[in-house]
Amino acid sequence: LDPIPCALRDLVEPKMRALAVRAHAPGLELACRIGPDVPDGVLGDPNRLRQVLVTLVGNAIKFTTRGEVVVTVERVSGGEPGGEVELRFMVRDTGVGIPLDKHKAVFEPFEQADGWTTRRYGGTGLGLSLLRRPAALMGGTAAAARAVGPGSTFTVTVKERRGNDPAGADAAVA
Repeated sequence: LDPIPCALRDLVEPKMRALAVRAHAPGLELACRIGPDVPDGVLGDPNRLRQVLVTLVGNAIKFTTRGEVVVTVERVSGGEPGGEVELRFMVRDTGVGIPLDKHKAVFEPFEQADGWTTRRYGGTGLGLSLLRRPAALMGGTAAAARAVGPGSTFTVTVKERRGNDPAGADAAVA
């Protein structure tokens, strides 16, 4: 990891705008909400955080043909200035979904939920497996959550040191 002071919203929002172009091409809605209690200033590795975000959102777009992809960033715990803060990046989509018994398998290298998924959507099955290491290095986890209704929900938690919030940082919804 290469932890440096960074403004979380300045890291997430431009990446979401770039990914929105990919989402809008097939007619998907891409939304992002950063919780008001999420500190803006963190001491973290912006490249690894971007990697996590791009992988999660990119997969959601790939496996969603209609509907939406919603990204939520929320504070799980901590957040005192200078202390540790645990953040959760959650991506929910209205795509094909993943059977409950395959949730762990999709985080293994070269695994996908089933052969149909591989034939229809392509890919190597490496995307989600690549999330585990950066999440663990940042003191967190990567997991699939049981979604209510169609689609999937993936979460990655990370622990970062809280830095100084940039002057005039806006905690508004992205």
